[in-house]
Amino acid sequence: VAIRPKMCLANDGNYRETRYFAAWREARGVETHRLPRALADLAGGEATAPFGHVVLQFADTCLGFESCEELFTPLAPHIQLALNGVEIVANGSGSHHQLRKLNQRMELIQSATRKAGGVYLYANQRGCDGSRLYFDGCSCVMLNGELVQTASQFALGEVEVAVASVDLDDVTLYRGGVASMQQQMSEAARLPSVHVAFALTHDPALASRPDPAIEVKYHLPEEEIAFGPAAWLWDYLRRSGASGFLLPLSGGADSAA
Repeated sequence: VAIRPKMCLANDGNYRETRYFAAWREARGVETHRLPRALADLAGGEATAPFGHVVLQFADTCLGFESCEELFTPLAPHIQLALNGVEIVANGSGSHHQLRKLNQRMELIQSATRKAGGVYLYANQRGCDGSRLYFDGCSCVMLNGELVQTASQFALGEVEVAVASVDLDDVTLYRGGVASMQQQMSEAARLPSVHVAFALTHDPALASRPDPAIEVKYHLPEEEIAFGPAAWLWDYLRRSGASGFLLPLSGGADSAA
């Protein structure tokens, strides 16, 4: 359908993404990317795909994307997406565990959807990636500043799916109640769109009731300190195929260093 490149790279703390990649500059607009033959076959014979900051216009709603680091930036894409009428923003992220970092992520997503309305689908990696970092998951679905579904922050399973039922009319009503947003939407620069002949919503007669808002579950700092390293050790063991860890004990000063 389209390829949406990353526009902001993480290049501080534990990350050095600019060592290997370059960020996409929106001023370049949208280009046509020729697909490898294997992908072209999966795409039903389509030889090319749009490459750039695009939104997907479905038969019943509009879907946009924000990638990992972009959520944390001052001029985050979700603002421009909302002003373009995008109702659903999807973010595939690799955000590692750090003490109380979950609070920051949740507050940013809540702020984004409370300010501009919309549905935010946040999918975060969980587990050990083979290095010293542990990614703590807690994927979630946020609607108009309220959490409606979340996955576990620390768990041993390889896969966990968080599913929520939302009413997109709630997004329309929420945004319609903010007069200043309506004015800014009418003046916002238009993003290129890709039309997709597919509907994401169900027939209202068949749809389930929207999920109610729930509270964010935050572990105590002591619990994070206990669960994080333990989950990292387990996942490292599972991924490496090792049978256990060796913990040498000695009373010598060198062993304690």
